[in-house]
Amino acid sequence: MEGTRAIAAVTPERGAPFALTDITLPPLRPDEILVRVRAAGICRLMALTSEGSLALIGTAPAGTTFEADLMQLLIGRKVRGLVEGDAVPQTFLPMLMRQWRRGRFPVEQLVKTYPFDQIQQAADDMNAGRIVKPVLVM
Repeated sequence: MEGTRAIAAVTPERGAPFALTDITLPPLRPDEILVRVRAAGICRLMALTSEGSLALIGTAPAGTTFEADLMQLLIGRKVRGLVEGDAVPQTFLPMLMRQWRRGRFPVEQLVKTYPFDQIQQAADDMNAGRIVKPVLVM
């Protein structure tokens, strides 16, 4: 019997940041039940440890707002916006390689190459969520 596919918040070790990851759950045992959480009523910042950081990534339309309980910031929690280029290549790339070697960074599932004349297909696949990083080959 095949397991159930799910999106999980996974952290590789205590204190490490978590990432949303596509996983396959093993088949349920007779003494288990599967519960699907569709929503949770927790402040974004309360999900962090006392000195954790919340990274806002990607883009949003101009005027998009973010609400937070400022009391949650007083104990050391941080909110930071990230854009491409915020990483330090000398540390970020070796970390990605370590994660890939451990099977924790599935780059093969994220990147797909396209001949340059298929630029529209590459854009369509990215916009539809079929691929994360299309790479055009000239």
